[in-house]
Amino acid sequence: MKGTPWWQAYFDDLYLELGQRLAAPDWKDSQQQAQAVVRMMQLVPPAQILDLCCGFGRHAIPLAKMGFTVTGLDYSGDVLAQAREDAARFEIDVAFCRGDMRDLPWVEVFDGCVMLGGSFGVLEEEMENERVFHAISAALRPGGRFFLDAANRDRIVCEYVPQRRQEADGVVRCVESRFDPVAGVNYACERWLRDGEWTERTHHRRLYTATELDRMLRRADLTPVAYYGGCDQSEFTTKSHRILVVAEKGE
Repeated sequence: MKGTPWWQAYFDDLYLELGQRLAAPDWKDSQQQAQAVVRMMQLVPPAQILDLCCGFGRHAIPLAKMGFTVTGLDYSGDVLAQAREDAARFEIDVAFCRGDMRDLPWVEVFDGCVMLGGSFGVLEEEMENERVFHAISAALRPGGRFFLDAANRDRIVCEYVPQRRQEADGVVRCVESRFDPVAGVNYACERWLRDGEWTERTHHRRLYTATELDRMLRRADLTPVAYYGGCDQSEFTTKSHRILVVAEKGE
């Protein structure tokens, strides 16, 4: 019998505390990223946007501030609580809700959907990851656009870093990783040191090539119309840090 998927427990209040102590949210940077994303998607306010796997709202809140009608969905109740708190602090109206990205309750509601921060690929089964694209397609209106931000497997494999260390504000984060080239899965063990106490967590993520993503998107009636290597709209290459895709749902 399978245990609880790692992502259902990973993004909790401890994740928020330690993550924000290592790298506090830069709202100015998030605002610039949000502006770049909607520019690439060619969306204008008050279009309805779904921020899938929205986390604590670092892009949903800036999007709403720009005049878009924003819904943010995440599985973690802890990060959603932080998102609602931040939205209230900024006096911004965002509809945050808890749910599973594979089973979206909306049908042809949104003009656009964004999935940022590399959330795609966390599910256990290959078909479950692809199922997310089909759910997004169903939630978009005909002609609606989807923006995906994913890790670039080609670059990661060529410049693989099996060990990393971060330190800030009294917190140390050590990560040991192993990549399975057949399954295309990156396995990681994280150890966090805080107040003299170590906490250990593991997680894994399926990494995709642009070729694989292109095929999966098309099977979900999401036709890629542009690929970029960064928010500056630079050309996507095998050396790009990220894969940024703009896809359009069929009419």
